[in-house]
Amino acid sequence: MSELKPCPFCGGNAIVDSVIDGRHHGVDTWATKVCCAKCYVTTQRYLGDCKYLGKGKNWPELLYESCKEAAIAAWNNRQGKTE
Repeated sequence: MSELKPCPFCGGNAIVDSVIDGRHHGVDTWATKVCCAKCYVTTQRYLGDCKYLGKGKNWPELLYESCKEAAIAAWNNRQGKTE
């Protein structure tokens, strides 16, 4: 998992927040966002990448990981700044 950058607004610690969003083929699917534990600013909710649906035995884990990584990438993106 990628490391989360601090909040761009207040410098607070960020956390990954995942919730069960529904069921597909009898398995729970996830929605994930990243939010600041201090000021509560948040990314949008990210759903898993549908290319994983039904693809082998571990597709629920792949779906969860894909939405988590999308939320982290969005949180860590800083417009106009390069590292």
